[in-house]
Amino acid sequence: MSLKFLNKKQFHPTNKHNQKKKFIAEENDKARIKRELERAKEQQEELEFIKNKELLTGSKTEADKLKVGFLYAPPPGYIPENQPQPQESLIDNDNNNHKSKDKLTDVEKFPFLAGAPVAGDYRDQVKLVHKPFGIQLRDVKCARCGNFGHCSGERECPLNQINPLDSKRLQHEDPLYKPNNNKNHNNSGNVNNNNNNNNQKSIRVNPNASSPTKQFGGGNQVYELIEEPEEEKQTFEINNDDDDDEIERKFLASLTKHQRKILLRQIKLEEKQRKKDKKRKKQKKNNSDDSSFSDSSNNSSEEEEDKR
Repeated sequence: MSLKFLNKKQFHPTNKHNQKKKFIAEENDKARIKRELERAKEQQEELEFIKNKELLTGSKTEADKLKVGFLYAPPPGYIPENQPQPQESLIDNDNNNHKSKDKLTDVEKFPFLAGAPVAGDYRDQVKLVHKPFGIQLRDVKCARCGNFGHCSGERECPLNQINPLDSKRLQHEDPLYKPNNNKNHNNSGNVNNNNNNNNQKSIRVNPNASSPTKQFGGGNQVYELIEEPEEEKQTFEINNDDDDDEIERKFLASLTKHQRKILLRQIKLEEKQRKKDKKRKKQKKNNSDDSSFSDSSNNSSEEEEDKR
């Protein structure tokens, strides 16, 4: 019982570090034996292939060529430079969308680790912590771009400068957004009123008049007053309002956030001043009505006294 502390010593076989070294050595030994068996199997298959080739062709020269054919064969995985390499993505986004984060492998999360060397095959069953030189790997997923290694809003994210809520925020901070909506409602109301008043006629100027009825601006400039159809007038008014709205939107889009705040503050001040002026006028009107009423009452009382 008193010698339990010895398992923490470096020389003790039950030490964690020694157990790890033992496990790695055993796994490497298993991998070496497996490689030797695979090589022996490949060699046996090659010998059988050469023997069968010699029996089929009946010439020994073909068999001799096959024996040294490995000298001229390209290494496995070699692709010539002039031949285009097929580009196959290591990660299939459609398949990974319904995969959980824990089920994704390190290669699927970080594609550049596909050809990274490892110590042995036993690493496939062990959770590794890769530490590539000069690269910090973080097991986090970005909510914007969907890539691993960084969070949303960090500098490494390719969509760092793009905020999906910018359009709604700009629309909310736009001081002319509500007036534009009201203007559109007013436009629809104006169209309905114009449809009701079909008897009204509009007049426009035609500079290319053949038979002038009136002359304006001297004898050289001749114009003609003609009636314009009511439908064209309505479409012209609606198009003008749409053009004004588009110009206002472009103008607001060209402003910075600070300039929009200043514009909004100025509009609010103007609205307050307008309300104050309206209230002041109303008070003046009420005071004038009260004074006129008092004057009339005084005059009536004086007349009654005179009559008496």
